[in-house]
Amino acid sequence: MELGLSIFILTIPLLLTIAQSILFEIQSGQTRCIYDEFKINSMIVAEYSVVNPNKGHPLPEYHKIDVMLFSEKENRYHNVKSVESGHFALQVVEEGKHMLCFLTIDHEPMVNTTVELNWRSAVTTKGWHNVAKKDSVDTMELELKKMEETVTLIHDEMFYLRKREEEMKELTKYTNSVMDRLELAQHSTMELGIAVFILTLPFLSTIAHSIRFEVESGHVKCIGEDIRINSMTVGHYSIVNPNEGHPLPEHHKMTVRLYSATGNRLHFAEVVESGEFAFHVTEDGDHMACFSAIEHQPAVNISVDFNWRSGVTAKGWSNVAKKGSVDAMQLELRKMEDMVASINEQMMYLRKRGQIMQGLNRKTNSQLGLFSLVSLFLCLSVAGLQRWHLKTFFEKKKII
Repeated sequence: MELGLSIFILTIPLLLTIAQSILFEIQSGQTRCIYDEFKINSMIVAEYSVVNPNKGHPLPEYHKIDVMLFSEKENRYHNVKSVESGHFALQVVEEGKHMLCFLTIDHEPMVNTTVELNWRSAVTTKGWHNVAKKDSVDTMELELKKMEETVTLIHDEMFYLRKREEEMKELTKYTNSVMDRLELAQHSTMELGIAVFILTLPFLSTIAHSIRFEVESGHVKCIGEDIRINSMTVGHYSIVNPNEGHPLPEHHKMTVRLYSATGNRLHFAEVVESGEFAFHVTEDGDHMACFSAIEHQPAVNISVDFNWRSGVTAKGWSNVAKKGSVDAMQLELRKMEDMVASINEQMMYLRKRGQIMQGLNRKTNSQLGLFSLVSLFLCLSVAGLQRWHLKTFFEKKKII
């Protein structure tokens, strides 16, 4: 039992998909869509429901939603109108991104409808507790069934990585043969190394940022962070009291705004001493947090403590342990599950970057080959001109 559990835990990082359970808000008359990429023949299961703002009372009609599921080729697989909750389960027949859209009805005044979504795919769609109940299997057999599904996914992933490795080896051999024939090989290699280092700097950055900075009265200071889609981000900010033990001065207030990569405002707090934000990222790219101090004469500097976390570090594991009443082992397994999700997202992102770099490498090789031909042509041309000039000179001097 312990050996099977150990093997299962060690193979968890190679899983391709993880269950997603999110909570978000939609304004009246607005639409919000969530994207996810699925492989062909994988299984998708989703459950959604509107959170009742008045528990114990019926859900108002204006809180009902329309739900639609589209494939990348815009084929519709699920479509329901004016519902409070629902679910669907299907097998993917088109590889690529799938879009799940939620639409609220128009209502005056405008209200926010909170929706809870649980979206699972691949191995996570299996109802292992139901399997154990129906088949009357013991704990060991249940773990073996999980491992069977896991090994299948691992085999597909390893086969793909082996194929990519062979392609990269052939490309590396070709690149080496071209670079060996160039006189500027050492210089080109140095520039390539610098370029690769600069491109990999974003992956070397830490996930959590805890900093202290100063903002002058009437001025704005912004901090940027590159966050991937579907990850969790949490931020906490507060003004440092210059006189400990005394109330914070009235002019030590600030306004905080958080913008996405496309300029959408995700958080706004006006004239506050401290605050926090937490949400699931729906747009990939740089997010900007801006702090503006209120006007004051004479101008003063306000010190701000800002703790910004994203990914696995954004989880409040102490609260999870307290709410779920789990022991140390269960808590570690939950941490491991979220860590695996983060590693999986990082691997997919690195694979995409690898494809881009492969295209850039091929383009560079073709340009270097063209440069070599041009250099050879210039050398031959100069040699011919020198021969013609010397021959003309010697004929004038009647040497030949």
